[in-house]
Amino acid sequence: MNFAALLATVLAGVKIGACSPLGPTTYQVRPTHSLKLPTEAAAKLLSGDRVVIDPGEYTDCAVRRASHLTIEGAGPGW
Repeated sequence: MNFAALLATVLAGVKIGACSPLGPTTYQVRPTHSLKLPTEAAAKLLSGDRVVIDPGEYTDCAVRRASHLTIEGAGPGW
């Protein structure tokens, strides 16, 4: 397989994965998780996705253009 064909295959896979054919995804934000900040989750969001944010102090902000998002707090007192 030449480089152009390999690149086309990789890009096709990325495009298919971004469509989220399996439905909405839930992203967990917490200091001990791979997503430590709400902005890290926001960068991945597609329409219909959900973000659950553990208690803590987060000093970042994000803007994401998607519809039907659910963003909620988790843990004691929520």
